[in-house]
Order: sequence, then structure tokens, then C-alpha cells
Amino acid sequence: MRYYAFTPDELATPSRPWLDLDVDPKLAWALAHMDAFPVEVMDASLETLLRVPGIGPIGARRILAARRTRRLRVDDLQGLGVAFKRARYFVTCGGKRDLAAPLNPELIRQKVVSDATGSKYNATRRQAEGQLSLF
Repeated sequence: MRYYAFTPDELATPSRPWLDLDVDPKLAWALAHMDAFPVEVMDASLETLLRVPGIGPIGARRILAARRTRRLRVDDLQGLGVAFKRARYFVTCGGKRDLAAPLNPELIRQKVVSDATGSKYNATRRQAEGQLSLF
């Protein structure tokens, strides 16, 4: 929360007090706010880049520095420390996006969970035992 400027009520709400155990909180936030994506890396602010799954503080600062000197392409992002496998769903470079990346939040979630576990996505949710409610 400190690096990405999230507040607790952005990640958990009274109607959804539990964090999704299958994805990280930043990705869960992005999937719930697909109207904010895709983000154009050539124009986005540091704060906006930090909200993109797959782009951390170092990658965001490298993007800002690199785009001052050249036009960035999708291939450039991996060299800048961006986890493009995750970020590709949420960014465009020069108005171009990865056409193989779906824009549907549930398809993105399935793909990311599948990639993380190395197996086919299992639609059964894990129990939320042991999580403390923020409310």
C-alpha cells in the first residue's frame, strides 16, 4: 500500500471485506477497475504507472526516464524491469496493445492464476480462513 498509494478502502470494502487469495491485491484492484485501463505508458504519470499490475516502483521510474529520450515499444518494457506477462493486459505503447491479451477481467484473472500455478485454472475459490477483516 505504501509504494502504490492504495488506501485500505480501495482494496477491501464492507461489501467485499476479504482479499482474493488467488491474486495479489494490486491485480484484484485493477480487475475491479478495468475502466482505468489500458494505460498509455508514453503519457501516464508515475502514480498511474504504479497502479498497473506488473509495473513496480523501479520499472515505473525507468519508464519515465526512458520515454524522455525515445518512443517506447512493447519489447522495451521487459528490458526496463516490467513483468510484461502481467502488465500486457493493462498497457498500451504508442497506442498499440497486445491483441492476444483479453480485456475481460475474468479471463485475465483466469490466465494470471493459471500462469502462477502452472496448471489449469480451478474455478473453486479457496477458503478465506485466517484473514482478518479490515471492517
